[in-house]
Amino acid sequence: MGARRSPTLYKLTFDETTDEPGLEITLRSMSIKRLKEMRAHDVSQDTEGEAVEFLAGLIAQQIVSWNREDENGQPMPPTLESLEEEEPKLIYAISAKWQEAMAGVSAPLGEGSNSGEISEVESILTEIPSESLAS
Repeated sequence: MGARRSPTLYKLTFDETTDEPGLEITLRSMSIKRLKEMRAHDVSQDTEGEAVEFLAGLIAQQIVSWNREDENGQPMPPTLESLEEEEPKLIYAISAKWQEAMAGVSAPLGEGSNSGEISEVESILTEIPSESLAS
């Protein structure tokens, strides 16, 4: 019996500071093979429509679940067809948040957080002052 592969899951939560407050999406991490394919595709050469279509396709392949509802309050399935019903800015927002999560970028500090104490290293001289040549 071997070790079963289990892709990392990323739960992306959009808060009130975003255009989609309350939206939650769970996506699987991409394999190295899929990352290579993504990097090989030069999105900068695409039109905006092609770029959004490419990103929506990536998201659709890795989406596990989301809590998206249509205008009537009906749940939308986590499919490419549902993503194609969305505005490009949502696709870009999902892609950016997903990339941050995969890269391990930590969330910003909470409001009650300060920047901490000044490091002692900052107060140490970085070079020794030279002696005056006149002496």
